[in-house]
Amino acid sequence: MLCIVLLLLVVKVVKPERQTKETEGPTAVETMETTEAAPKETESTGPVYRTTDVLNVRPEPSTSSERIGQLNAGVTVEYVRAHDADWAVILYNGQEAYVASRYLQEE
Repeated sequence: MLCIVLLLLVVKVVKPERQTKETEGPTAVETMETTEAAPKETESTGPVYRTTDVLNVRPEPSTSSERIGQLNAGVTVEYVRAHDADWAVILYNGQEAYVASRYLQEE
């Protein structure tokens, strides 16, 4: 008799955990769908700039500054602001960097 009572208690304890796991699944899917929709809203903000030629990316607004990257012609850049008449600030790999503004064209 004692074994049967213990077996019933174990079944009652285990059964609610399975129901909890089933309800957690859809919540995770809903969260992922919401996250995917967010980038679409931010894509259309502000003007779009493209490179007109191969463009060196630098950490400082100077041709003597080291080159941290290079962009091919026709690449869309994340334009931040104009630094001065010759240099523009863009986002490059998640950080602000400088490019020669004469090789950028607003579309």
